[in-house]
Amino acid sequence: MTKRWILAIGGLALAILPVRAHAQAAGSVELGLVARQNIYDTEVGIESAAGIGGRLGVFVGPDLEVELEGSYAEPRLSDQPGWEGRRFISHELYQARIAYTHWLAGRVGLLLGGGYAYDHYHRPRNVGVMGGGLGGLIGLRFRFSDAFSGRFEWTGYLVPADKNAFPVPRVQALNLGGQMGVSLVLRRPEERVAADRSSEN
Repeated sequence: MTKRWILAIGGLALAILPVRAHAQAAGSVELGLVARQNIYDTEVGIESAAGIGGRLGVFVGPDLEVELEGSYAEPRLSDQPGWEGRRFISHELYQARIAYTHWLAGRVGLLLGGGYAYDHYHRPRNVGVMGGGLGGLIGLRFRFSDAFSGRFEWTGYLVPADKNAFPVPRVQALNLGGQMGVSLVLRRPEERVAADRSSEN
């Protein structure tokens, strides 16, 4: 029910809020909240789990940004009970990427990104060995206004095998995820002035 309300409110905002198709200039900062569904490789030994996190991005060019993202989830063990009677472990996912928005229309843009992702597992465990690898992102950005936007994305990252990983050898794993979030873009003062002047003409 909550997801339906979010989608409905997002669709209404797209329909009624005025939008100007200004590219984000270098120096703009994006702050975001993210709700995520982690889909782990069966080799990892944990079940899919929902998570929540945040995002910080800095634009280095028109609609090109470097962003950092972190999320937290508590996936249940596939084979319970686990070591020391554990039924779940804690998972922090850190992602660093370069992302580009290609605007398809005034309000909708295609998001493409690539970078590095790192799994950090807590609590006593014999599954979910920590490690990282290359990752990618594809999604859509919906611009509600010059400052606010929504993002719907699919991510994936490949963690290579490591026979020397602790506490047990790490197997190769391709972990996926779907996520949605809202973002606030803070533009430089001179960019806001230029945008306001252009809207008056």
